Amino acid sequence: AIGSLKELKETLKYTGRNAVFVTAMARSTELFMDRKKVSGMSDYQLSEAAKWEIESYTGITGNNALVGVEREKKPKAAPGEIVYEDESDEIMVNISAIEKNVYVAIRERFKAAGLKLIRIYPPEVSFYMPLFLENMDTPRAILEIGRDYSNFAIFKGRHPDQISTLNFTCEALAAYIENNIPSPDLEN
Repeated sequence: AIGSLKELKETLKYTGRNAVFVTAMARSTELFMDRKKVSGMSDYQLSEAAKWEIESYTGITGNNALVGVEREKKPKAAPGEIVYEDESDEIMVNISAIEKNVYVAIRERFKAAGLKLIRIYPPEVSFYMPLFLENMDTPRAILEIGRDYSNFAIFKGRHPDQISTLNFTCEALAAYIENNIPSPDLEN
């Protein structure tokens, strides 16, 4: 809601305009595509091709989809490192999509709240984004509280030490905090 966006902006004392929105209305999928064809395509051509492939995975029709794509990237070999040729004829393409009319409505709501919508991400591709906001060697944890379950990751350095999906929701956490009733599952 526009009012909620304005309230959040005031609470955070945010004076900028740029905003990124994470929503389940955007969907993510991965497709294997022909490596030779993909290597010859621009990002625009790849996104146009991908939007006609994703309907069965996302439920969004090709003519009503806004699509973002990212090709699978292989790390470059260090000097003197032996590199084995990839024998597969396919390459993994990560695709994020949202319906055009939904995007336009969201963009207008952000505009009415005094914000400029820069990007929209599906939740499954943004869980690790907080890692890039701080020093990579700082120990930290990320908790994503959802309607049906929660994800939790503990990082020591650049790699996860533990990743768990937990069976508590935002409502369960709020009830625990408000009522101060012991909950062994939640505490563990």
